[in-house]
Amino acid sequence: MRFRPRLIGVALATILAATACAGGQTDAGSGRAEGLELTTQGLGRHTIGAPYEDVRDDIAARFGGWDVDSFEPNHNVHVPDCGGPTTRLLSWGNFIVLFSGPPDDLRLATWTYGFNPLTGSGDDVRGLNLTTLQGVGLGATAREIENAHGSDVSFEDAPALDSVLVTIGNPSADHMSGRLESGLVLLELEPTCD
Repeated sequence: MRFRPRLIGVALATILAATACAGGQTDAGSGRAEGLELTTQGLGRHTIGAPYEDVRDDIAARFGGWDVDSFEPNHNVHVPDCGGPTTRLLSWGNFIVLFSGPPDDLRLATWTYGFNPLTGSGDDVRGLNLTTLQGVGLGATAREIENAHGSDVSFEDAPALDSVLVTIGNPSADHMSGRLESGLVLLELEPTCD
């Protein structure tokens, strides 16, 4: 039997494309993870208060195992207080997700994108490329943020930080805040944990 490399290549490409579409994991046009967009309500389909296991398992299925789990011994990271009896921090590179509540019923509390709790770096070494629903992610310029989020955006000079503070949404309600240098270097859900 002779193999026909051209037909095998076409068949393989079709199978891979069908598998990618069936998983619904990424938006082919942008390379973004569908369902994990950074929002003022949480992470895409996972709203604040979503169960720990659901959020953890979804993120791990997309990006692999986490780099930090504050429940592991010798994690060596600062875990903020999220107001519940227990706070658990998981991170994938520079993407931090915090959960809070009783140890047997942890819930999504907040997220930060742009700070690696192990190294302090903001670099997206895992290539997560997370964005807001409007497509704003790390590296976005003030103009791109403004074009995407319109009147929901405000900027404030922060000379002490050598940057500009960005607010997306109503500051008196749940909103996103960030830091803009030559581009967006940090984005987080506010109010965040202390």
